[in-house]
Amino acid sequence: MLEVRKIINHPTTSNCYIVYDLAIGKRCLIIDPGSESIDEYVDFISALELEPEYIFLTHEHGDHCWGVNDLREQYPSIKVICSRLCSEAIGNAKRNLSAFLHPGKAFAVLPADIYTEDIGGMLEWYGHKVEFLSTPGHTASSISILIDGSLFTGDAWLKDISTYTKLPTGDVFAQRTTEEKLKMLNYRIVYPGHGDSFVINGK
Repeated sequence: MLEVRKIINHPTTSNCYIVYDLAIGKRCLIIDPGSESIDEYVDFISALELEPEYIFLTHEHGDHCWGVNDLREQYPSIKVICSRLCSEAIGNAKRNLSAFLHPGKAFAVLPADIYTEDIGGMLEWYGHKVEFLSTPGHTASSISILIDGSLFTGDAWLKDISTYTKLPTGDVFAQRTTEEKLKMLNYRIVYPGHGDSFVINGK
C-alpha cells in the first residue's frame, strides 16, 4: 500500500512528501524537497532503510527545490523529474526566487534528468501508475502528480487558500482552468504544497 510521509520544509513552511510502498520494496519518491537542510529527509529515509529513486518537482520555486542539490550528492543515483519549463527555471536564482526569498543564500539547481513531456506524462513505478498533469496558473511550469488515489498539487491547489498567481509566469485564468480540471478527479486525497491534505468529491 502506498504510504506518504509529510515533512515540513524550512525555513519556508512548504511541504515535502516521501512516498513509498514497503510491500514492493525499499524504493521511494521525494516530492518537492524545499528545505535548506536535508537532514530530516535523510533521517526518515535511513530509519526505514529506503532507497530514493526519483525527485519530483511540481514547479521551480525555491521553497520546493532547495534540497535537490544536496540530495543529489547524498544519493548519486537519484533522478529528478519535472516539466521542461521547471527545469529551465530552477537553474536561475531569480527565476526560482531564491535570490529574493533568501538573500545571501541564492542557489541554482542543475537541470532535471527527465522531462515529464519526454515520457508522455506517465511513469510506471513498481506497479503504481504515476501521472504528471500540466496544471499551470501559479506558474506556467506547474504540474500535479497523481499516484494511484493520491494527488500532489504543489501550489496549484491548496486547502482553503487561493493560489497566488502574481509571480512571474503566473496566470489567473489558467489557474481557474486548472482548479476546474482538478475538481473533476473524484474522491482523491490531495497533498498540497502548503498546509494540510484534504479529500475532494468531484462530479
